[in-house]
Amino acid sequence: LGYMYHHGEGVAQSYEKAKELYEMAVKKGDDDALDNLTDLYMTTHLKSNKKEVISYFLKIGHEDRLKKIYG
Repeated sequence: LGYMYHHGEGVAQSYEKAKELYEMAVKKGDDDALDNLTDLYMTTHLKSNKKEVISYFLKIGHEDRLKKIYG
């Protein structure tokens, strides 16, 4: 479902809704959701809130994703 909102497939595109759904799936251990969430931050305006992004990935123990997002 997060992917559908991320890409606007069958629903109105909403990066914020995709983020919310991906984060829920990541909490449940879904590695694909983690990859999709990383991609969402890499390719959308959401990465502009750097403090929030860094805090989130540090909190979930995936600080390695920050290099993918910010280079």
